[in-house]
Amino acid sequence: MFNNYKAGMVRLLKNIYFIGGCLIAFFVTFLFSSGNYTLPFLAKYPLIESTVFVSAAITLYFSAFTPLFMASEYTDGFIRNRIINGYSQKEIYFAMLLCMESALFIMTLVYLVGGGLGLLIAGESMTSEALSRIFIYIIAVFGYVALMTTVSFRITKLLGSVITCVVIFNMTFNLVLFGNALVAFSSGTVFKVARIVYNINVLGQWFIATGLADLEANPGTASQIVISVCVFAVSVLAGIFGLSKRDLKN
Repeated sequence: MFNNYKAGMVRLLKNIYFIGGCLIAFFVTFLFSSGNYTLPFLAKYPLIESTVFVSAAITLYFSAFTPLFMASEYTDGFIRNRIINGYSQKEIYFAMLLCMESALFIMTLVYLVGGGLGLLIAGESMTSEALSRIFIYIIAVFGYVALMTTVSFRITKLLGSVITCVVIFNMTFNLVLFGNALVAFSSGTVFKVARIVYNINVLGQWFIATGLADLEANPGTASQIVISVCVFAVSVLAGIFGLSKRDLKN
């Protein structure tokens, strides 16, 4: 698996879309964090809140980049060649999953550097409280990236995987809007279930991190992390289920 991961990382680090994504992550975060650009409703908040807010773009980015990168692994013949060389589809899946999670880790570091530098220039600092909120959200993104990897590995055609991943992102966005209303107006068992579902959604956890969500939507740090780990685990299990029986035509 390590050889597949190493080869995947070489291609990832040369990928123009990943390099471009990291550059955009740095400069956009820097612009918001330094106060050079903001949105009207963010103007009344400290700049650190703008830094947290723009982190949603990471989820959007991996909704598009993951299927694009994974599809290229099929069309360029990498996956098929690995199978011919004796590697199992499960080994290849885990290597690709590790590549995508590594990509997320790298982009998160770039985002934090851009944010930290922007805040420094603006005379503010990255507080431990804000870092904690970002950290909890990024854990949820790790689970989301695992889901995107599973979808993209299972659907070998570019168009199909991109459409599916974009639809999933749209669903997560709409579920935040619906979830806010459900959490605010429900009670008892319905409220408890609604809060769990709200935090299964990666953008639900982002909304909580920004401080814009209803306070009742936050089940606590430990619960959020457990939910994110469960999303990751379920996504991985779905990714490897029945892989040994799958016949790749391409």
